Amino acid sequence: MPFDVTQPPPRPPTLEAAQAVIDVLWDTLGQMQARILELEEQRRLTSRNSSKPPSSDGPGTERRYPERQRSGRRRGGQPGHPGVKRALVPREEVDQIYPCRPVERCSCGGEIQVAEAPCERHQVFELPPIRPHVIEYQRYAGVCTGCGQRWEGALPAGVPRGQWGPGVLALMALLAGEYHLSVRQIRRLLQDVFHLDVGLGTVSQAQEPVSNALAGVVEDLQAAVRRAPVVNIDETGHRQGRLRQWLWVAVSATQSVFRIDAHRNRAAAQALVGKDFTGVVGSDRHSAYGWLDPSHRQLCWAHLLRDFQRMAERPGRAGEIGADLLAYGRGLFTLWHRWHEGRLTRDQFKQFMGLLRQLVELTLTAGAYCGHPATEHTCQNLLGLKEALWTFVDTPGVDPTNNAAERALRGSVIRRKLSFGTQSTRGNRFIERLSTVAATCRQQDRAVLAYLREAIEAFLFGRSAPPLVPVPDS
Repeated sequence: MPFDVTQPPPRPPTLEAAQAVIDVLWDTLGQMQARILELEEQRRLTSRNSSKPPSSDGPGTERRYPERQRSGRRRGGQPGHPGVKRALVPREEVDQIYPCRPVERCSCGGEIQVAEAPCERHQVFELPPIRPHVIEYQRYAGVCTGCGQRWEGALPAGVPRGQWGPGVLALMALLAGEYHLSVRQIRRLLQDVFHLDVGLGTVSQAQEPVSNALAGVVEDLQAAVRRAPVVNIDETGHRQGRLRQWLWVAVSATQSVFRIDAHRNRAAAQALVGKDFTGVVGSDRHSAYGWLDPSHRQLCWAHLLRDFQRMAERPGRAGEIGADLLAYGRGLFTLWHRWHEGRLTRDQFKQFMGLLRQLVELTLTAGAYCGHPATEHTCQNLLGLKEALWTFVDTPGVDPTNNAAERALRGSVIRRKLSFGTQSTRGNRFIERLSTVAATCRQQDRAVLAYLREAIEAFLFGRSAPPLVPVPDS
């Protein structure tokens, strides 16, 4: 018989049964209250208190950084500010010179005597009309008058079998892998700017020879990163067709390596830097890095500030602990910047950090028993990794943030939003290798397009590409 909600429920027959019902209802109420608090906290998540990107914040979200108070001055350079001007190109590098001479006579009738040197050099930079440089190789054939054997002239070494030279291949690869242009956009750009009529399939197929030319270089870079004393690691989502995958990056001082993996776990992280990595890894608190000893890790304090902000927004004692940790984290960055600006000596910096470490760990200990489950869990986790909070204090080359790896992935995040990802394993290898070489070239102040062209030319001649890893002196 269905229960009639208009009538009060039947009373339990005994006091014991009534108490059992009360206990169940009380437990249910507690679970509902905890769930409500959890949902309310999820609703408050923004880029300020979580790892959500700023683009996901709604229009009413508080700014990550409060707006500065207006100074009352006009925008732009202020009076007395030295202007920045482009340096003049030396005369021997100028393509055309047009002397601009004054009139021969003054309005009074006098003759104008012109100085030998110009009073001003005004240079205008212009792009010349771009036309493809076409090289035609004419192969001739002949027949032996003695035996009748046919002979044909061979193409010189290094000449590609296709129609596109190393410069065109390098440009198409760079536009696709680094500038996030679609195949159709690349085709239009080549037609509009370079007057090259390229098919859509050709743009895609051009990635394979470039990828092959970079394979050996990337292997050397992978080995170099695994030997580095300090690397920063991060990962972001990637899609191959309908498959969800992950793009990983490891950044050392002079090299970067990208790798696409089907998983976001310990095995994927170890495949990137090696199971026996002996250096220091800067990262967030993702469990994939749990195999590393805390003494060989540096947790990202930028991520921790967002965790502390979320804790500070909770009610009661948990909020007070979060506010204290947030203040200590901001103080840490103040000390870090003052030391790098030369306003603190190394000894002063280490002394202040020692005091700050005591305050942070005492606060984390209090938070581990504050009564709020989420805050307790975060504080207990950080206490288990407390050595990894302070590696940057004593280890040269270690930063308190993971910004190096996050910056390296920023372009990949943009590409993910603009495209459908890759469609094959071949596409994955192209993205890995092109991103690795381009990021490393920029770290080493090398022109990416010029390097890609050199690498492709070397591949066509059967030589090794120019190294991006310093060769040790013999």
